[in-house]
Amino acid sequence: MVVVSKPAGVSTIPYDESDVDTLDARVRAWLERRRLSPRGSRPNLGVVHRLDKETTGLVVFTRTWLAKEGLTSQFRQHTVHRRYLALAHQVVPAGTLRSFLVEDRGDGLRGSARGKSPKRAADGREAITHVDPLEALAGATLIACRLETGRTHQIRIHLSESGHPLVGERVYIRRWGGTVIEAPRLMLHAAELGFLHPPPSAKCAGSSRCPTT
Repeated sequence: MVVVSKPAGVSTIPYDESDVDTLDARVRAWLERRRLSPRGSRPNLGVVHRLDKETTGLVVFTRTWLAKEGLTSQFRQHTVHRRYLALAHQVVPAGTLRSFLVEDRGDGLRGSARGKSPKRAADGREAITHVDPLEALAGATLIACRLETGRTHQIRIHLSESGHPLVGERVYIRRWGGTVIEAPRLMLHAAELGFLHPPPSAKCAGSSRCPTT
């Protein structure tokens, strides 16, 4: 596996043909320069999770199929430890944000299901974010967010819907009427990433006969 600290402004993987300077391309080039793959062959690199283009922090890539199978299983079972640091508007209280996220909350954006029983699978996918305020700032709070699930834009949506959009947020801020703190990018950083290494294969996961570390 390869764990990388992603800078801001770089996509994890390409979204279209014009997006060529991506994190996975940079990692492949690094592996080639270090001769960590057979000469003349494209370095094997598996993508198991992503960060938004503006978000900084830790991303893990896999180098073998078994590693990808095992690590993907850990992400799917929500056993991977992920802790983010962020700046959010106003005074943010400690607590757990829980909802069922859908592709369209009614205004064309991802968001939490409204008006129906959240227990229905059709309402969306469960998302759980644990929020811990670390330091009060002028008009904002430095917070830590621990993900129990890993849905697309989960932290951004949960903080925005709770009335505390992230500083630098430009999408999930339409319904917020507070004073906006200007920032050059989204203030979100993936600070900690923890997983079982070496990861057990998906077939082995959960079996009492599998080796443990």
